[in-house]
Amino acid sequence: LPLSVNLLNTSRMTPRKDYDKNILLAGRLQLAHGTTLVVDETVLAPGQLVEQGLTNLGLLKEVVEWQRVGYNFEYYQMDMETDYGVVIFSSGKSLLPADLVVPVRATADATCSLPEEAELAQIRMYLQVAKHMEHTIPEELSKAIEEDLVAARQHDSKLEQADFHRWLTLVRLLSLSHGEPALSMERWTQMKAMEQVREERLRVVA
Repeated sequence: LPLSVNLLNTSRMTPRKDYDKNILLAGRLQLAHGTTLVVDETVLAPGQLVEQGLTNLGLLKEVVEWQRVGYNFEYYQMDMETDYGVVIFSSGKSLLPADLVVPVRATADATCSLPEEAELAQIRMYLQVAKHMEHTIPEELSKAIEEDLVAARQHDSKLEQADFHRWLTLVRLLSLSHGEPALSMERWTQMKAMEQVREERLRVVA
């Protein structure tokens, strides 16, 4: 979704009922469950958002933050739950809320090429398997992690409950990305190291 001023001002983001034709007109945010929505804010240029643009931006924020799309039936709105993964590319602070911000550090020799269709199929299968795997925290690790969280809070009083929830979510996803259904101390340590690097980058760009 190339988030330009023109697209925001002119597009229909959510479905709307056309009573004259008795059909539901599709919107850009009407997607299949499990879709990954890639929002490209790098195409944004100076411009004025009209009322429609501001409304569309609000609808997009609703999807990102609350995972729901409002279907416009003119006389009422029906909110439908979604299951989208959302990735936002931005040259600066995003217009949209984000659970996790990762500053990208480019290298001079960085290259990018599109994978072949067969490789894409394997990637899609891998993501689907990882997404639906069960994940547990072994009892012997629970206390160690709890003690680690207490120690982290004592070291940095600015840490909040939301930070701890984010850590637990990240380490679960990291474990699943390696095909591991149970948490290990190795993955917990790896996640904390990755978070440290991310936070250092955030301080540099702040």
